Amino acid sequence: MTIWDLTRIMRKDKNYLDSVIKPALGKEIDGLTQKINNLNSIKAFLRSEGFTWRVTNNPPTLFYKIDENLSEAPKILPKKIVSENEVERPPIVTIMGHVDHGKTTLLDALRNSNIVEKEFGGITQHIGAFSVQLHNGKSVTFIDTPGHAAFSSMRNRGAEVTDIIILIVAADDGIMEQTIESIKMAQNFAVPIVVAVNKIDKVSGDLTKIKHDLLSAGVQAEDLGGDVQIVPISALKRKNLDLLIEAILIQADLLALTSDPSAPVEGIIIESSIGPRGKQATVLVKRGTLRPKALLLAGKALAVVRAMFDENGLQLDEVKLSQPAQVIGWKDLPHAGDVVVEIDSRREAKSIIREGKKHETKKKNLDDYIVIQERAIQSYGEFVEKKKEIIRSKAAGDIEQLKEIYRRKRKEESEELLRLNIIVKGDVDGSIDAILDVIGTYDCDDQCKLDIVHSGVGPVTEKDIDLASTFNAIIFCFNVPCPKDLKEMIISNNIKIRFHNVIYHFIDDLKSHINEKLPQSEEEEIIGSGQVLEHFTVNEKNKKTSVAGCICEIGEFKRDGFFRVIRSENVIYDGLADSMKHFKNEVNTIKKDSQCGIMFKQFQFEFKTGDKIICYKKKKINQTSKWNPGF
Repeated sequence: MTIWDLTRIMRKDKNYLDSVIKPALGKEIDGLTQKINNLNSIKAFLRSEGFTWRVTNNPPTLFYKIDENLSEAPKILPKKIVSENEVERPPIVTIMGHVDHGKTTLLDALRNSNIVEKEFGGITQHIGAFSVQLHNGKSVTFIDTPGHAAFSSMRNRGAEVTDIIILIVAADDGIMEQTIESIKMAQNFAVPIVVAVNKIDKVSGDLTKIKHDLLSAGVQAEDLGGDVQIVPISALKRKNLDLLIEAILIQADLLALTSDPSAPVEGIIIESSIGPRGKQATVLVKRGTLRPKALLLAGKALAVVRAMFDENGLQLDEVKLSQPAQVIGWKDLPHAGDVVVEIDSRREAKSIIREGKKHETKKKNLDDYIVIQERAIQSYGEFVEKKKEIIRSKAAGDIEQLKEIYRRKRKEESEELLRLNIIVKGDVDGSIDAILDVIGTYDCDDQCKLDIVHSGVGPVTEKDIDLASTFNAIIFCFNVPCPKDLKEMIISNNIKIRFHNVIYHFIDDLKSHINEKLPQSEEEEIIGSGQVLEHFTVNEKNKKTSVAGCICEIGEFKRDGFFRVIRSENVIYDGLADSMKHFKNEVNTIKKDSQCGIMFKQFQFEFKTGDKIICYKKKKINQTSKWNPGF
């Protein structure tokens, strides 16, 4: 195959080809059409990038145009049937768009269920897949993706496996942040778009404005000279859904979607989780027909298919092309987004996994080497700067500065950073991915270090409690319970566990725990101000002491407060009062327009008329993390 063949099969763009594929495989490649003859190199590269592969004697031919100047992946032209076994397959359609624009309500209408009421927080938090049987005997497979900002990786995965994207835009909101993101994903994966303008029952939205906004984002409607169908609908009132289905089928006909139902199974993992039946994964079949007892490999996870269920929990005898099913029988839990292939034997599976591990080790060693070199360079740079600072201090004869450098250095070495250790447990692999993506934006280690000790799918286990006890970590659970038989262990180990079913509540709670770790800061509150009227001295224990004769002009003076003396905008004293008297009486408070004499601790200085006196108190305030997760 050529380097361009590989780029298209991986559904990547020209930037990926130039920045990733060419450095790995293109050392001896002169042009995009020159063949790569070393099969082992291709296998190693695919494994290092998380892909699985299969060698076939007569692979299907790809029909596409080569444009070396393209910055985005060009669309694949409709594939011709290259085998007499290939048949038309149902389209796989992903619903995408901004949060709360009606994606789940549309799916609710399409399959006559009531998903929206079941969604925690009113937002979709998983990728869901199901098939809809149409009146004409055809079927369409729909994938629902979350619109919330935290679930970018899950939307990306939905775009990668789909044939057609339904971009849903609310008539009252128009184009929003996740709308733009969804358009970019569609363009990146060369997936055609059908736009559904929703909520036309609520508002008389400006359809023309929405079309022009879409045009600015690179989506050109048919009536503006493009090829994108735009259908106004009301998902809630089920209005114009027949027109939307018709638009999907027209787009599917243009794509001429085919596959071989008799070939070995190929598919993709939509979601994975641990449930009452054990380890389970939603598999979307792209090629072949999946049946019980099939041997599947997804990444490093192996399965002998014990049973398959549809989205309603009904057991299936077989899973056909473009059909999703929950598959039971996994030895290990696969990851969402993993490619699934049917293999002949466990020996073949072990060989593939072993080969993949070799290349992963090589890749990790290379990555580690790069990190080590970068750290070494950084450390050397810091060493040089400190050395220069010491030399400059010695040259200047500044002994105090030299001492300060060493004191600061010792403090830096001994000071332990504030740290919050957490364990994350989730119901499905996609949820864990989304949460880790958000936590990955944390950039406030200078305030408090945030460490993920462990993350995984499924309920809390004894191992989680042991880890939490060892690392003093908080366990955060997303849509998973804690078994009752572990509660005594949790109490005896004094483990804190937090439960959430909405991701933005999860992140808000995490931020509050980070804030609790931060030390309080001091803030000044001015309680009074005045000026010096005269300076005089008194004998205090046979010692002459300076006294400021003052008047309080604003607020009040407090004996236990802090005082700042300012002369010509320069602070000449800042500290506590040793004594505050009204005439000869020691007082705790001096009210506005009253006079007093104030002696300051360890301060012998001649006050001048007009010196400004500020009285203030210090109060502790709670700090908050500067982390902005993006929502």
